[in-house]
Amino acid sequence: MAFDLDDQELEYTRKFLKNNPFKKQKQIVLCGSRRFKSTILKIQEHLSRLGYRVLIPEELKSNINKKNATRIHFDKIADPKTDIVLVINGNIEDTDIENYIGPNTFAEIAFAFYKNKDIYLLNDLYNCQEELEAWNVKCCKGDLNKLDIGGNNENN
Repeated sequence: MAFDLDDQELEYTRKFLKNNPFKKQKQIVLCGSRRFKSTILKIQEHLSRLGYRVLIPEELKSNINKKNATRIHFDKIADPKTDIVLVINGNIEDTDIENYIGPNTFAEIAFAFYKNKDIYLLNDLYNCQEELEAWNVKCCKGDLNKLDIGGNNENN
């Protein structure tokens, strides 16, 4: 799964954010399988350069057991400062699995729904479409410009 930065879109977003007098720093929590670690890190860097506070799973930064990493990540999602949960889903190489969301990531989506967070998938819906649609999960289809991070969020 490739994630390309478009300099023109990046510059437009920077200008918008700079001129937005109502802007508060948005906090975005990234979720996703470890198999998408490189994409998660690229998106973290991209969104951070745009001025957002971006939190990633602890297990991508340190050698921590899954139980503790999950609790820490749920705390990040539950944080009242968290505006958006962005799920990094994608195709699994050498298989026919598209837009993969693992069981732990699915649990994070359910928890984010329960905590009334805005939830986005980087790509299209996975095979649990009925639940994701019921929870109002939005698909970016690879385009981060579809994230509602421009200051129009009702949590502002």
